[in-house]
Amino acid sequence: MSTVNLQDLINAAEEVEDSGFESGYELPQGKLVSVKVVDSRPAIQDDGTPRFGMWLEITDGDDKGNRFWVFPKFSAQHAFVTKKALAVLNALGIDNAFIGGNTPDMIGAALVGREAVVKGNYRKNKKNPDRPWEDHLFSPKKVVAPAAPVDDDEDYYDDED
Repeated sequence: MSTVNLQDLINAAEEVEDSGFESGYELPQGKLVSVKVVDSRPAIQDDGTPRFGMWLEITDGDDKGNRFWVFPKFSAQHAFVTKKALAVLNALGIDNAFIGGNTPDMIGAALVGREAVVKGNYRKNKKNPDRPWEDHLFSPKKVVAPAAPVDDDEDYYDDED
């Protein structure tokens, strides 16, 4: 087994330009925004279950262009955690059949470009009350059908030929 030289890692990190993945943006409590998944990074947690780091970009309104991370995850121990993750993925148009039949990498790839509406929500963190847990609520983005074309023919209702 090879040993990693930590100084080499530090030197490499210092040479890397900012990746743009740090936003400092925090979705305010109760605020509704439309978002698009611009990056997805699936990972396997210590218990063997997947989580999905999703880099979301706000697509309209005053906060358009701001980005923030969310991390829906599955849990072998807590079914409510998995239920929340499924709600997020379902709101983004990924159904349970697709989730159950594919790898985390395939699911992550399918998330990129998808859109939803997110409501900022936080819940108490008992261990650290000054840092509430992100618990945003996702819903499908409704697609509005274009209006029917308007007929500019002024004689449209004229019975005379």
